[in-house]
Amino acid sequence: MTFIFSNRISQSALTLTAFICFTLIAFADRVHASRAVTGADIADAIVQTLELEGEEAGPKILATKKYFPCDAPLEILPMFGSWKTVRVNCASPIPWKLIVRAQWPPEPQIEADAEEPKQEPAPAKTPVKRQKIKPPTEMFNVVMLTRSVSKGDILTKEDILVKSVREAKARGMIEDPARAIGRKMRQSVSSRRFLKPRHLEKNWMIEKDDIITMRVNTKGIEVLGVGIAQEPGQLGEIIRMRNASSGVLLRVKVTGDKNVDVISKTAR
Repeated sequence: MTFIFSNRISQSALTLTAFICFTLIAFADRVHASRAVTGADIADAIVQTLELEGEEAGPKILATKKYFPCDAPLEILPMFGSWKTVRVNCASPIPWKLIVRAQWPPEPQIEADAEEPKQEPAPAKTPVKRQKIKPPTEMFNVVMLTRSVSKGDILTKEDILVKSVREAKARGMIEDPARAIGRKMRQSVSSRRFLKPRHLEKNWMIEKDDIITMRVNTKGIEVLGVGIAQEPGQLGEIIRMRNASSGVLLRVKVTGDKNVDVISKTAR
């Protein structure tokens, strides 16, 4: 009885062992029959997956290297929320995984710098001298003495002339001859000198309110009258004077000391 039981156990063990061996052999044959995945296969799977995701791919993997056998589609998954690095999964025949850098920038190709043609230096430009255009010089009229005069002399129109000079020389000079004729010299001044206001004294031939002898020529007939000066006047200057008898306001020209010639009536 004991022998029969032992024999049965031995047969069961043999059967189990035979099954395991057969399974292992079959699995080994399946694994052997599966093609080993290469780096090129993995790179193709990564490129196709990233294209579907709208990402650019540049897997860093050796194309000729053989990896584990796989008879199932390769699964490509992003890692750390980015497609820069991916995990490659294979479920059969033996589950395995591989981490690959999927977006590896290609190494920049350093191109040999083309030798640039040597350019001859440009000839030096001769500097062009620009002529400065001077603005026209503004000239001013000033009074100049024609003779040497002494202190106390009364200037006449023969004593002066008008000369055009530049602005710098005209500063401070008498420009209007009417301001010099009939004026008394305050100091002696030599000939060909420009006349300045400080050279002259205030020596009016007629002072305001002076009683003046008026002379009027009417059709060749000279008529004398008396007038009252309304303002001071120098020799040759035209001033206003009121007729002492009629009160009419006249325009007169100073001809000498307390003497005038009537020119016309005036509205004022």
